[in-house]
Amino acid sequence: MPRTRLLGPLLAAALALTGCAPAGEGNQPHGPIVVTPAAPPSVTTPAAVADPAEITIPKLNAHSTLIPLGLNTDGSVQVPNVYTPLQAGYYARSSPRPGQPGTPLVVIAHVNGGGKQGLFARLKDLRPGDTAQIQLKDGAMLTFKITSMETDPKAAFPAQKVFGPTDDRARLALVTCGGQFDPVNRSYLSNIIAYADLAD
Repeated sequence: MPRTRLLGPLLAAALALTGCAPAGEGNQPHGPIVVTPAAPPSVTTPAAVADPAEITIPKLNAHSTLIPLGLNTDGSVQVPNVYTPLQAGYYARSSPRPGQPGTPLVVIAHVNGGGKQGLFARLKDLRPGDTAQIQLKDGAMLTFKITSMETDPKAAFPAQKVFGPTDDRARLALVTCGGQFDPVNRSYLSNIIAYADLAD
């Protein structure tokens, strides 16, 4: 059976990251987050493959530990606390682990929050060929190379592309807010997404 059938359809949800307000715009969270992903395919994961621990993006001079993110009660994906905008998190799946083919490792961080600049404030500046490094809890380091950048309206968030199966590729997706700012709802109207494949 094709892996896409195993994944099943991704449910539509409010496509926004919380806490994405310009610096100085106050400290209020701003609603729901990315999407509701379906359960990942059932894959046997070797016990030797560790969870992600840290992310480093040299071009952006960005570094953070990685906290696991699950689902909110409404089924949407959690995000790091808006009042600690330099903290990144990863969507914690049961399988596979970072560096394995199957489904992407999705890392989420704020562009800003609590009146401070966020870890992914300059995510839009990445270009194909730039790198992001994921250190695993066992000390191993994985280097991913950026392959493409997108700015997508939150109403048209590419859920299948971000959370869906990658067949034989090990992929990383970096997600934050961006685009035009809506002062009424105090939220950005788009998501900036960087896609990366595991470097050879």
